[in-house]
Amino acid sequence: MLTLKTPTAAPDRIAADEATRSITRGRRAAFPVAGFLAGLLLLNTYWGLGGTWGIGWVLGCADCTVPLSLVWVQEAMIGAGIAVLLARSGILRPPLPAWIWRSGTWVMAAAFGAVGMTNLFGDNTLQARLLFAPLALTLAAMCTVAARSFARAERCTSPPEFRQPAPPAPRWAQRAAALAVLTTVPSALWRMAMAVGIPVGASDQIVTEQYGFPGWGTVYVFGLSVLLVGLALLTLGLVQRWGEVVPGWIPLAGGKAVPPLAAVVPAGVGALVLTLLWVSTFSNIETIWALYGLDGAERVLMMACYSPLLLWGPLLAAVTVSYHRRHRPVAAWEIDQ
Repeated sequence: MLTLKTPTAAPDRIAADEATRSITRGRRAAFPVAGFLAGLLLLNTYWGLGGTWGIGWVLGCADCTVPLSLVWVQEAMIGAGIAVLLARSGILRPPLPAWIWRSGTWVMAAAFGAVGMTNLFGDNTLQARLLFAPLALTLAAMCTVAARSFARAERCTSPPEFRQPAPPAPRWAQRAAALAVLTTVPSALWRMAMAVGIPVGASDQIVTEQYGFPGWGTVYVFGLSVLLVGLALLTLGLVQRWGEVVPGWIPLAGGKAVPPLAAVVPAGVGALVLTLLWVSTFSNIETIWALYGLDGAERVLMMACYSPLLLWGPLLAAVTVSYHRRHRPVAAWEIDQ
């Protein structure tokens, strides 16, 4: 007896079709977000050049202006968002690790979500609640769809991957991590010296009246300084063993392997935020000098203590890239070679 069977597609063909459909869904979600960001980039540039059309309505005040330093930070962030979406969609092929574009899409989804929730529930204007909040939440949803679709496409087409023991950190990465920690020390010492009354050039009247030194302001400054140095010390985890396996003295998680993305994503985001933060801070340095009442050699001393912070973000980024390269999964075909 002859039995007829319906032909079935080969597994590779099914995976390829599913990958194509996932990429199509991801692009349909990513392209409108990229287009919106491109329009926002042009509008932000117009405001930065002195234009005023629409700015009062957006910010909810009649005579609002956008500081030039904030404009440049926004320009960099908007441009990075466009690059992330286009690279994740496969339109651009920039010479950077793929994990940047994978994690960047999720970061954008989280950022839009946070902005939307803030506009919705915060003490904001009517247009923030009725327009900006739904818009930001919609953009967050579209970024989430894009991130999930592209991730599914990669799973359909990628060969099996294996985790091999990571090689030790190269010497340059170890030195860069140590230097990243040291960049935070001079500014911490400057702040703590000011908080306890050691003359560093800040006006005594300003220090006493505005910052409450000595007093609770001293406790705050010491706590802030310790926190910043402590955050910088986490960079050492990217070149040492405790950045790969959780130390045994930590309850519940002790002895477990650290997922590489759990270290790479926060470190990468931190490097970007630190770079933008200190670049924007130093672009407005004259205001800070006036805030502390600094002049002449006092400004030179403060610059000598704070300028190393400009290197914190780039050094952290370099160490993060090194960590990712050492811990990236290896495809089966690479092992066979």
